[in-house]
Amino acid sequence: MKAITLHRPWPYAIARLGKNIENRNWPAPHSLISQHLAIHAGQKLDEAGVRWIHRNIAWAPDTLPEEAHAAGVIVATCIVAGCVHIDSVEGRRIERENPWAAGPYLWILRRIHPLEVPVTIRGHQGLWEWEDSLL
Repeated sequence: MKAITLHRPWPYAIARLGKNIENRNWPAPHSLISQHLAIHAGQKLDEAGVRWIHRNIAWAPDTLPEEAHAAGVIVATCIVAGCVHIDSVEGRRIERENPWAAGPYLWILRRIHPLEVPVTIRGHQGLWEWEDSLL
């Protein structure tokens, strides 16, 4: 299974807050569409992202729980259902309807499955292979 390492708190947002769009500067590879993807929480904390969640996501807790700050763990799996550019007709529609959409490429995530027990593993930049036998 492919995995992607994200700055915290974005993995938590995918696993627990309904973030079903991953914003990238590059399109999802065609080979990844309709495939499983593991979501890994990296070491870096995006403090501006924490503030953005508090300002823009009404259902987010006032203080993100300890779980949101866990680093070096796979926190969820999902299916990459598609990828669109934010300037496309579909991308503009998604941007209007989905608070998580920022682009320029919107990776559409479906069947998000938070792991009850996160799996500790070292992440990597970009997409990387994860041996999912631990699931």
